[in-house]
Amino acid sequence: MADRTVLLREPWHAILRRLAVRVAILLGGLAFAGIPGVWVGLVASPVLWGLGSLVALLGALFVVLSLANLVRTRRALLVLEPSGAIRRPASVQEGWLKRPVERVEGADVVVTPALSSVMGSKADPRVTLTAGGRSIADVPLWGVDVEDFVARTNALLDGDRLRYAPPQIPGD
Repeated sequence: MADRTVLLREPWHAILRRLAVRVAILLGGLAFAGIPGVWVGLVASPVLWGLGSLVALLGALFVVLSLANLVRTRRALLVLEPSGAIRRPASVQEGWLKRPVERVEGADVVVTPALSSVMGSKADPRVTLTAGGRSIADVPLWGVDVEDFVARTNALLDGDRLRYAPPQIPGD
């Protein structure tokens, strides 16, 4: 990623929280399975051991994938490629599934706020970037105001490439 400019990074607290939850899943599965040294199982049952082992295996897979994605993307949520395209770096899982890379190209990228979730989230506000018939949807800004994100990103891009389009509220 040395030849790419990072436009938006995921904060460390979000990464550490996600990793902690996945480690908790791993440890919970180990405890449920009654693996010696972690916890003495409640019931010595092959079914419970199998279920706990499956949960522990999935937890371990989640932890490994989280670390692999952290190394692969270096916390980047949006990057500017040398070609001028803005893209969302793909995760390891997206590579395995051969998902198309989300990217927008062009001199005029429209940034529109996404509808806020009912419960709210630390990742809000979320935006959608659209240009040339392509879009990158649901990009979390982690508490940064949309106008501030557009201004900061345009400063990194040395021009007014991103344009904020506030939501249209229908009249009564």
